[in-house]
Amino acid sequence: MTSSPPRAPARRLAAVAGVVLLALVPLIVRNAYVMHVINVMGLYLLIVTGLTFLVGVTGQFSLGQVGFVGLGGYVSVAITMGLGLSFWPALLAGGLVGAAFGVAIGPVLRLRGHVLAMATLAFAEIGRLVTLNWTEVTGGPMGIPGVPPPTLGAFAFDADHRFYVLILACVVVNYVVLSRTIHSRVGRAMKALRDDPDGAAATGINVARYKIMAFVLAGFFAGLSGALWSHLDRYVNPDMFDLSESVKILTMVVIGGAGSLTGAALGVVTLQTLTELFHEFQQYSIALYGLMMILILIFAPGGLAALLSAARDRLAPALERWRR
Repeated sequence: MTSSPPRAPARRLAAVAGVVLLALVPLIVRNAYVMHVINVMGLYLLIVTGLTFLVGVTGQFSLGQVGFVGLGGYVSVAITMGLGLSFWPALLAGGLVGAAFGVAIGPVLRLRGHVLAMATLAFAEIGRLVTLNWTEVTGGPMGIPGVPPPTLGAFAFDADHRFYVLILACVVVNYVVLSRTIHSRVGRAMKALRDDPDGAAATGINVARYKIMAFVLAGFFAGLSGALWSHLDRYVNPDMFDLSESVKILTMVVIGGAGSLTGAALGVVTLQTLTELFHEFQQYSIALYGLMMILILIFAPGGLAALLSAARDRLAPALERWRR
């Protein structure tokens, strides 16, 4: 009986090939609007991977990821427009402020389930109210227009085809960091506290520390997304904290499958594509997101990632016979 070859090198090769193909997207897609939609998908992916990490790996439910996004956006704009610094320290600061608030909400992490979800939703709502009312700093309901595009020397990322490179680089870093964390000792500890928090604590796992660590990672990439978003749109406003955005992000996680980075990508692409196709029904978005979550939970509880995995397992014997 011969043993099958190791899968790790094949997966690495597939990952490299995938990144190369994604890098060619601006050369293939020439329509500016389509390119903008692809950029938005990348920004959502930074947020959704963090939330699917929280929900699927550590078992923590958050409805407040848009709070980190908004913070990252406003901090980045304050640094570039208020302090006159370049985009690059502002981008890092957007991620770091998201991570810092991940630590700051540490006491809330003692809560569990829907109570934790509501507490994080309150965090996002506080951010929305602050940006609405602190008009001299945030611009109030009108927000802050005229945000400058990122530059690197004489080169300006002032078009969607150019900005895509920045988003792709951040998405690749996001995937590498979260994937390595999930498959590390830290990831195993997080899964243990997801399955049985009390049992994990009894075995010596520092539950609070790992919960905060998960929120720090998710908050960092959400803040990074907010910083990128404000410079992509050249505008930042309190809508970044909106409840409908929280519901949309959670819907992407449910559609894709919690705990799967591949599922996160599937959820983002699927829902954002449907959003663009049915743009005229935008006023019913929350109801439609709720309906989609119900249907997925009933007919495909594991999300699209589980369906894809099941299809691959069914096709594997046929592919093996074909190779022979």
